[in-house]
Amino acid sequence: MKKSSKLIKEYIFSNSKNIQSPRSETKSIIAPKTLNKKQIFITGGVGFVGHHLVKRLVARKYFPIIIDNLSNSSLVSLSGISKKKYFFVKADVRNLKEIEKAIFGFKPNMIIHLAALHFIPYCDKHPKEVSKVNLKGTENLLKKSKIALKFPLVI
Repeated sequence: MKKSSKLIKEYIFSNSKNIQSPRSETKSIIAPKTLNKKQIFITGGVGFVGHHLVKRLVARKYFPIIIDNLSNSSLVSLSGISKKKYFFVKADVRNLKEIEKAIFGFKPNMIIHLAALHFIPYCDKHPKEVSKVNLKGTENLLKKSKIALKFPLVI
């Protein structure tokens, strides 16, 4: 195992106690009933990797908050999961206001960022759009999570 990947795994496990940390009188503007659950934001959570991750998190009693604009995916991929076990927000990571509303509304314990344009032929033909999604979307998440979360952990 490479030293850098070992350090990342150690960091995640050493900070996993933050996943269950209690919040101080936080009120959600979006879904107040979910505040006591172990909430994890997943951008791109309806995509190929994302929906498999959502299934695993639900099985482990987490409450995924899925952020996806459905541009390359469909909610059909989540059809095997009870809608009570996750919350879906149709939003685009490029839209700072939408991301801000979702992060401040839910105050997730962790953010797993999977939203990206990655199909190489499409990326070659649309470099500006790809740059906005892949770079600006990540920048938006980092900015807002730093402000909103006590223990911002973005993967």
